[in-house]
Formats: sequence, structure tokens, C-alpha cells
Amino acid sequence: EIRKMEEKNLVVNNKENFVEELKESHNVMFCTVNQDEPKAKALVFKAMNNPSNRVADYIGKTIKIKDIFVESVDIENEETGIIDTVPRIVLFDDNNETYEAVSRGLFNALQKLISVFGLPTYDEPIAVEIKQKAVKKGSMLTFDIV
Repeated sequence: EIRKMEEKNLVVNNKENFVEELKESHNVMFCTVNQDEPKAKALVFKAMNNPSNRVADYIGKTIKIKDIFVESVDIENEETGIIDTVPRIVLFDDNNETYEAVSRGLFNALQKLISVFGLPTYDEPIAVEIKQKAVKKGSMLTFDIV
């Protein structure tokens, strides 16, 4: 079961830095969905394997975050050929829709959300507006609280 993995892998108000953990490890993942019921386990599997939406398709729109799934994935840099470990995030909304992104910017915003509101599951989902910001080499996803 993936429920909350070891505390050192979670982004809470502790001293550990999950982003650094992601960079150093190749199998880091955690999920905040309570998986006590088979239906919830199926929801998590679907989110891990085939999320229903892309966060990038929701720029300027609102997502009500209830739960999250985060894992580290290896991606090859097309210019250098170097393998980089980055966060893959799946947001669960209040209707169990899932939204996927591989994005450090989104992960950084999620880290800040958790440091202020605590770790999900949120009884009252938190509404966020998805944004895209310009950065040195292109753009990055992030969000603001609505």
C-alpha cells in the first residue's frame, strides 16, 4: 500500500526536503488517498497509471485539490542526454477527477501549500488556479489559492 510512505519522504513541516530526496532516489512515491476500500485502491491505480486530465490543459482554470499522488520519474534531457529525476504529480479533486503533470514548479507550489495547510486529505478541498509562468528556458506550471 502506498498510503503515506515513511515520514522522511513526505513534504511536511519537517527538516527533510522532498525535492532533494527526489533528486537522489529513483523510487520515491507517496499518496494521501485513504486506500482502505477496494474502490479507493482502484482510483489510486487509475491515477498512477492513466490520470484523466493534464494540468497543462487547465491553465487559468480552477482545480479543487482534495488529495495528491507524487512519484519520482527519470526523464532524459533531449539536449544533453543526461537523465534527470523529476516529480510527477497527480492531483485529485473533490469529484475524484485526476490531473497529471511532471513539473518542478507545480511541485514547489504543492510543497508550499502543504507547509501552510498541512498534508491532505483535505475535508474541505482547496481551490487553486493553475498558472503558467515564464522562466529562463520556456515556462513552468504553478498555482495560486483562489
